[in-house]
Amino acid sequence: MSVPDGYNSLATYLISPEAEQIVSLAIAAFDASPVNDPIRLPDGRMMHVTLRIGDSTVMVGQPPDGAPGMTAMIHLYVDDCDTAHARAVAAGGVEEMAPADQVHGDRASMVRDAGGNRWWIATRIETVRPDEIARRAAAQHR
Repeated sequence: MSVPDGYNSLATYLISPEAEQIVSLAIAAFDASPVNDPIRLPDGRMMHVTLRIGDSTVMVGQPPDGAPGMTAMIHLYVDDCDTAHARAVAAGGVEEMAPADQVHGDRASMVRDAGGNRWWIATRIETVRPDEIARRAAAQHR
């Protein structure tokens, strides 16, 4: 398999008319850095830009004429869930779940960007065995 330098074999590609706002949120909230200058169509729309967030790539672009955008759920590990969440909301994200400790050992939150994508923002706070996750989940849903 041939994978370009700087990429993994799997990458997220967000296609949305609100590509510019998604890129702005990723830069402000998650310290994303552009790998390339945005490639633009003659009318100025962003056809493609690749962002690096941590050790991963996220590609973003606006859909071609007449094509709909697509939404995704992105799971992102960060050093500090609370800080990243606050930065995402300050950058225009809509809070869907405030930061909270989860039964599986992460502190996590969720923010929706301008394109409707949901960013699950997580920080690992403890390693939990599968049987303990099941016990905690059962106790939570009684």
